[in-house]
Amino acid sequence: KSQSKFAKENGICRQVLSDKFKAKYPYIKTLRLEPNKKNINSEAFSIINEDSAYWLGMMLTDGYVSKDYKNFELTLKDKEHIEKFKSFLQSDHKISKRTIVINNKECISWRISIKDDNICKDLKNLGCCNNKSFNVRIPKIDKKYHKDLIRGILDGDGYIGQKTAGFCSGNKDFIQDIIDVLEEHDISCGKITHSRNLYSVRIRTANNN
Repeated sequence: KSQSKFAKENGICRQVLSDKFKAKYPYIKTLRLEPNKKNINSEAFSIINEDSAYWLGMMLTDGYVSKDYKNFELTLKDKEHIEKFKSFLQSDHKISKRTIVINNKECISWRISIKDDNICKDLKNLGCCNNKSFNVRIPKIDKKYHKDLIRGILDGDGYIGQKTAGFCSGNKDFIQDIIDVLEEHDISCGKITHSRNLYSVRIRTANNN
């Protein structure tokens, strides 16, 4: 916390707090925080675990990283899910509402946009490129987190029906990557189909498991 914020929360004069702090801890340097800097866990994607693998899947499908890899964002129709992403990041950034009209129908989505060099660097190393619609690929991660990565991708660019599930993408290689991961875990997939500039693959099961 900044000294100003701490002083205000505890009813202490900012200058008195600073003077006493320097007198008692002369060997500790205080840092000047950037104005209006928001809290965030900059190491959120530095280590892949169940949570980060899932949100990586979401970022690979519905996320965005700027060309200079300084800013990233996630936009979804489900506000509650954006709040879960915010919680995962340990962030206090604002969630904004976006309204657009498509075919005379009002569509609402929710977005969180964050500037963080370290997270953007990690996302870049994990395959979240700027022009991901046609270039995205599944990164190499520990096999035990494949299920979590696939869950994130399914929530982003997948669908679930009766006795079937599937994935869609404008990138055929990305669909093939998904097939390779699933087959590595003995899950059989159908053939890749192409329609309206989208590639897709369907997974059929004998029951609704």
